[in-house]
Amino acid sequence: MRGALIKLALGLMILGGSSARASWIHHFEVPKPPPPTLMSFASFLAGGPSLWSHTTPRIPRGMALSRNANGSLTSGLFLDFLLYRRALDSRRFDCHHPHIGPILASYLPPLPALTPPTPTPTPTPTPIPHPQIVGPPPLTRPATQQVPEPSSLLIAGVLLAGVGFVRRRRGLA
Repeated sequence: MRGALIKLALGLMILGGSSARASWIHHFEVPKPPPPTLMSFASFLAGGPSLWSHTTPRIPRGMALSRNANGSLTSGLFLDFLLYRRALDSRRFDCHHPHIGPILASYLPPLPALTPPTPTPTPTPTPIPHPQIVGPPPLTRPATQQVPEPSSLLIAGVLLAGVGFVRRRRGLA
């Protein structure tokens, strides 16, 4: 028993000889998704890409892409949603939707009406008296306070003294 305690004490002194420093605790908050609500598919489509990115509802059966008289797809929220989903991973979308994928791939969105540019008056630059710093402020860490830690030899010595004290009290030494 005594030999095992000596081996334990020597092992603690050898392995515990290096010092350890405390590390920074990084604190950040993970944004929570909004609570699930029961919404209609139309209100989901009206939510736009900000809602589409973190919610995926079931698409009701019977939803069809509408076409013009000339056979081209008409622009709408459902078409925008399908184009958004296909843009995330077109190969996967085309694999799971073999009929809709090629139709969406050939879709060319309508061009906006061209209006002649109107000349805008150019503002005269005003001199800046002092240079301005543009961008986020520099990151500064607060001053760290070093916490002194006892050496491994001191801890091992205190442990051995405590074991010796307990053994002497019990009359085993």
